[in-house]
Amino acid sequence: MIKKGFFIAASLMIIGCGVKNGKKNNINNETSLDSYDPSKESPAINLPPKPPVVPEIKEDVDAVRLIGEGKNYKISEVDYTDHRTFLRENIRPISVYYSNISGNFNINVKKLDYNLIKITYSGIAYLQNGSDIKAIIDCTETAEYEAEFFGSSYSPINAKLIKNGCKVTGLMLFPEFKQKIGWLEEKDFFTRIGVSTNPNVRESEGCFFDFIEN
Repeated sequence: MIKKGFFIAASLMIIGCGVKNGKKNNINNETSLDSYDPSKESPAINLPPKPPVVPEIKEDVDAVRLIGEGKNYKISEVDYTDHRTFLRENIRPISVYYSNISGNFNINVKKLDYNLIKITYSGIAYLQNGSDIKAIIDCTETAEYEAEFFGSSYSPINAKLIKNGCKVTGLMLFPEFKQKIGWLEEKDFFTRIGVSTNPNVRESEGCFFDFIEN
């Protein structure tokens, strides 16, 4: 019985201590909440602002530098040749030289990026030779090309047709701008463009277009 009474007394003492400690902790918590002063908080650390991102400015390649912010050209002469039609040996193929060109046909060359230009054909060109043979280039709907250049080269490393709204009638091909077009020097840049139905075969139809700055 004495042992039993001892255990009961010990248990009551443990419970009493727990209650007492709980009250003490509550008092401490209340005291700490009452004494909280926001103004005494540690000041925030102000980090230095991040520097602004400055885009990389690349120097224009030679071909783009040459056109500046943009140039306009017009057709001065066109030479059409059809090597597909030989009636017999030593008979020359059809060849027409257009030296009389009228209308409002315009080639606009505009800078897009440090190495990229945009070529736009617009308007109508009426072509005529001394024998009154006529052809028409109708770019009322416009045609657009993009050409990419590299370094000091005047030959595009890449050229693609963006939009083709041009139509031609008569002995004429469309003045197509391709990757294979190349100008060796600054003085040759955008002076002549050759077009062929099959540039790898001599027996083909072709045109040479000469341009002058407008």
